[in-house]
Amino acid sequence: MTTTNSNHAKTPEQHTPEPVTAQRVTAALTSLGITSETVTDPVNGQPVDGAMIQGYTCSWLLFPQHLLIRLDSDTGESIAELPEPDWYLACNSHNSQAVHSRAAVIIANDKSLHIRLDCETSIGAGLTDEQLLTVLAGQISALLNGQRALPQRNPRTAGPA
Repeated sequence: MTTTNSNHAKTPEQHTPEPVTAQRVTAALTSLGITSETVTDPVNGQPVDGAMIQGYTCSWLLFPQHLLIRLDSDTGESIAELPEPDWYLACNSHNSQAVHSRAAVIIANDKSLHIRLDCETSIGAGLTDEQLLTVLAGQISALLNGQRALPQRNPRTAGPA
């Protein structure tokens, strides 16, 4: 027996959530046109599963109950040359208004400042392939939009009002 959703026939098995694995995340990202590779986490310098997306370092962490997607960007500034809390205030502004992502200032191994945005999804009950694809597309879109908007929340880097 098949059911019809939109224009695609689906079998009952395709509607059954399955555990989210690294292989399924990689396959879903590939279908979004994102090539998985090993990237370096700016905080600890360790290799992690990820990709470069539009110039941002993207990484994902898979836990038993949730999937965390991160997007990091280098501010081009170091902790030594930043006396003002502008990036911290920009992240706070983002966190008070954004629904789908959280922002934080992180200090990399080389003492440079990075902005990290992350999105988290509960996966404990499993996801269908369609759900996983939708979640990843939505998270990456929210993270990219957040990274693009953060400089506008920083008084030093925002354009004229």
